[in-house]
Amino acid sequence: MKERLKEHGRRSSGHTSATFAFIMAKKKAKKSRKIDLSQKREDLEKDPKFKPIYDQMKGRILKMQIKVVKIQNPVEQTFFEVYAALELKTPCNEWRNH
Repeated sequence: MKERLKEHGRRSSGHTSATFAFIMAKKKAKKSRKIDLSQKREDLEKDPKFKPIYDQMKGRILKMQIKVVKIQNPVEQTFFEVYAALELKTPCNEWRNH
């Protein structure tokens, strides 16, 4: 888990390995209304207006503390993730397929 969190926070990580940071950055950038968020993900992460926000979110993730709940059964794991996201009202979970 620690290594996966580091992947989300590395400056060199792109949108495919730092998805959490990417989603957080998009939410922040949307508020400014100065960045074209309709661009392809690979273009957006290189956008000079978006990149500083994206890098900021990666840094934020590196500072996060996490707690792990070990669940062996993959079906229970899936349901728990959805339940936790709904219960904790996590704004950066996206449930659509990429």
